[in-house]
Amino acid sequence: LDRSTHPIGIGPCARHLLLMEAAQAAHEAWQAGAVPEAVLEPDLPIVDPHHHLWYSHPTRGFAADYMLRELTADVRHSGHRVVATCYMQSSSAGWGSRGGGDGGGGSAAASARGHDPEAQSLTEAPGAVVRETEAADAVATLSRCGQRRYGPTVVNAGIVATVDLTLGAAAVDRLIDAHAAASPNFRGVRYLGGKAELIPFGSPAVLAALGVLARRGVVFDCNGPETHPLDFAGVLGETGLLGVARRFPTLQIVLDHCGGAVGPTCFDGDPAKRPEWRRCLAQLAGCPNVAVKVGGLQMAANGFPLGPDCRDRPCTSAELAAMTLDIYRTTVRTFGPGRCMFESNFPVDRWGTTYGNLWNCFKRVATALDLDRAERAAIFGGTAVRIYKLGIDLDRV
Repeated sequence: LDRSTHPIGIGPCARHLLLMEAAQAAHEAWQAGAVPEAVLEPDLPIVDPHHHLWYSHPTRGFAADYMLRELTADVRHSGHRVVATCYMQSSSAGWGSRGGGDGGGGSAAASARGHDPEAQSLTEAPGAVVRETEAADAVATLSRCGQRRYGPTVVNAGIVATVDLTLGAAAVDRLIDAHAAASPNFRGVRYLGGKAELIPFGSPAVLAALGVLARRGVVFDCNGPETHPLDFAGVLGETGLLGVARRFPTLQIVLDHCGGAVGPTCFDGDPAKRPEWRRCLAQLAGCPNVAVKVGGLQMAANGFPLGPDCRDRPCTSAELAAMTLDIYRTTVRTFGPGRCMFESNFPVDRWGTTYGNLWNCFKRVATALDLDRAERAAIFGGTAVRIYKLGIDLDRV
C-alpha cells in the first residue's frame, strides 16, 4: 500500500479504501474461526429491530461495507429464523451525501474520500438526510423482489431515519413528510446516534420537535450515554429522556442498547455507576411509553473481552451469555419482556461476535430468565412488531 511500490502511486483516498478492505477481510477470517454451534430453537420467529447498513464506512474497517448482501449472508449462515428486520439510521455512515459524521457534519468521510464542497453542503442541508431513507427503502425493495437470492427475510420492514431535533417543530414536520414520502416503511427517528449526551433535551426547539413526533405517532429511538464516563443521570434522568417521557406520554420512546455503553469499562471503573444505571432504568420503566432494546453489548466501548484484539476466535454463545447475563437480567426484569426486544446492532456488534452466536446467546438468556412461550414471542419479535407497526403476524409466517 505504499505509494513507492505502486507504478503510478495511490492517493490518500485510495489508500484508505484499500486499508479498510484489508481490515474487513481480516475480520471475516476471524469470524470464520467461530466454533460451529447448533441453532437453539430454530423455529422461533425473530424480528431484528436494530441494524445498520452502509458502504465504505470511514471508520469501521471491520465492517466497512455492510449492505443487503452482507446482512442476508449473516442471517442465512446463522440458521436462525429471522423473518424481518428494522433499519436504524447511522449518522457516521454519511448517507446524506458521500460525507458523514454524527449530526450530519460530514467531515470524517470527506477527509477519507477527498473533500467535495458540493457534497459537504448537501450533507449539512437538513433535507439531505432523506437520502438515507431513500437508500434504505431501495434495499427493502431489493430484498422483497430478490428473495431467491437474498432469502425470505423481510429486510428494512421498518425504517428509523435521521432527524435533527434542534431544527424545531415546523422543519421537523416537513422532514417527517419527506421521510414518509421516501418510504412507506418509515416508522421513527433517531438523533445523534451514539452521542445522545449531546442532545439538548431542555431546548425549546427540541421539545417542540418531540411534540411533533408525539402528535404524528412517530417513534423516537434514543441511545443512552456512550462516552465514558457515562452520564446516566444526564441522558436518562429528569433533565433527559425521563423528562421527555413524562412531558409527552403519547410519544413512543425506544431506549437503545440497554441504556448505554454498559459493561466492564463503565462498571469496573466506577462501581457507583451500576446502581445509577439501575435507578435510571427503573425510573424510565415507570413510564409506559418507554420500551427498550436489549443488546448492543458487543461493542469495544462496553469493555467485554470479545473482539479480535482479545480472542483468536469469537467466543461461544454460552460464554457470551455468561458475560452479559447480569445486564440483560436487570434490563428485562425492569421493563418486562412485553416492552423489550432483543437486537443485533449489526454490523457494529459484529466486532465482538457472530450473528448466529449472538441470537443463540439471547435464547440462552431467555432460558436463564425462565421466560415462558408468550414472553419469548414478545421479546424475540412481538414487541418490535407492535412498537414499529410492522403489520406482521408472527403466528402465520
